[in-house]
Amino acid sequence: MLTHHDFFIKEVAEVIFGPELVLSSGERIPVKTVCAEHIAHDLGRDVPGAQEYLEHLAYHSWWNNGAGPDIPQSCRRIAEARRAGAPATRRLIYRFD
Repeated sequence: MLTHHDFFIKEVAEVIFGPELVLSSGERIPVKTVCAEHIAHDLGRDVPGAQEYLEHLAYHSWWNNGAGPDIPQSCRRIAEARRAGAPATRRLIYRFD
């Protein structure tokens, strides 16, 4: 849900998808419209601004460079591998086993 705010629509979605989507019928629909309708459906309200969205985001202590008691299991494996001397590589970070 880190994408459900107006900043993502304006600064990321349009960069990824372009300003419009073209349907098989040839109709053009603005990406902003598709994203806004999707977010409104998911949240049951208007699209929040990034500030409002972030104000209500629950903070987790492990966001502080992996410190804190509530570290997810995936982060524990990464921290253990780093302590054992493994390099921080994409392969290690994105491992889902």
